[in-house]
Amino acid sequence: MKEIMIVCHLNGVATVTTDAIHISNENYASKIIIDFSENVDYEDDNKWIDIIAGNGDSKRVDLGSGFIKEYEIPAEIMAPGKMTFTPFIWDGLTPKIKFASNRKILIHNQVEAS
Repeated sequence: MKEIMIVCHLNGVATVTTDAIHISNENYASKIIIDFSENVDYEDDNKWIDIIAGNGDSKRVDLGSGFIKEYEIPAEIMAPGKMTFTPFIWDGLTPKIKFASNRKILIHNQVEAS
């Protein structure tokens, strides 16, 4: 499984890293691991992430409470282009912290075999 690590810092920045090459239309071949552990005051609040694909499609995912969250990315959001991640903490009424990602992840176009 290919991994994309996201660390959410107290200053509102999310550091995004990956060592893998991510390919469009791969179904659950990549997962994001989001680390909210610096935000100790919000352990019981729900963690969320907005994912915007290279083609503009988006998906909002409820990750539940806790500090380390994982989400396997389905093919429907693995479009060629640059993928953007915006993690945030929400208590059900108002967003508590929204984290600005320091980079986007390039999703390479899958060449069709003929």
